[in-house]
Amino acid sequence: MTEQQLRALAPALVRFLDPLLFCCAYTQTFGHLGTYVRGLLSDLPRKSVEPIALQAGTPVRTLQEFLKDHAWDAHRVRQHLQRHTASLLPTLPSDALGTVGLIDATSTRKRPGFVAGLDERQLRFVGEVPRSCSCWAAVKSGRRPEQGKGRPAEEVVRHASAFRRQSWQVLRLARRSLEDQVWRVKAARVWLSSGAGWSAGTYGLLWASNDATGEEKFFLSNAPAESGVGVLVRVAFRRACVEHSFRVSKSELGFSHFEGRN
Repeated sequence: MTEQQLRALAPALVRFLDPLLFCCAYTQTFGHLGTYVRGLLSDLPRKSVEPIALQAGTPVRTLQEFLKDHAWDAHRVRQHLQRHTASLLPTLPSDALGTVGLIDATSTRKRPGFVAGLDERQLRFVGEVPRSCSCWAAVKSGRRPEQGKGRPAEEVVRHASAFRRQSWQVLRLARRSLEDQVWRVKAARVWLSSGAGWSAGTYGLLWASNDATGEEKFFLSNAPAESGVGVLVRVAFRRACVEHSFRVSKSELGFSHFEGRN
């Protein structure tokens, strides 16, 4: 943001930061938070402590100590931001998807046991699974497969008649910091296979292909069979919003230049 834009934003920024005052253990230094945040929002080419402090006329060592040594009540900050988010969400335009919870797959693998746990809690989900996910295409009779184990999802989508007989559905997904993406999608019901045997019921397996990038993605869902593929795909790619926030944080806000400890 330019200096003029930052000045115009100043009243709103003060209203956003002021409620955090008593989350700071040493409130006399709270003003440095505004200095640091304004520096992150500015158009400085590098947003580490030194250029931010020099631009604001603040001693570099002072801002370094504020970020490194001064204690914050992280729990209280989190509570405030959660309340702020809860009050803000109802004011935003609806996208017809409602509330979508995101689970980071790097720490929570979508194994059959995990999937069954979501079913037990009656939580609807759409989650990306590896192409090696063991499954078997369901047949109209609804009977479980007689085979002892399933086949990788990447084989099922290419060889099972439930997928081969389908035409591709072409969906365009809007992106905030990237160009729109076009995906071709097919979907069918499958049984999941694990060491404990076959799943208690069938799941939706979505196969998404992007001709522009050559990417293939596989998603699993316990949504009802009559759920629209377009809706499931929009939910499946909801994590793109998180990736967008990472890109903004690391580029425009300069968090990739952060000099401190988590």
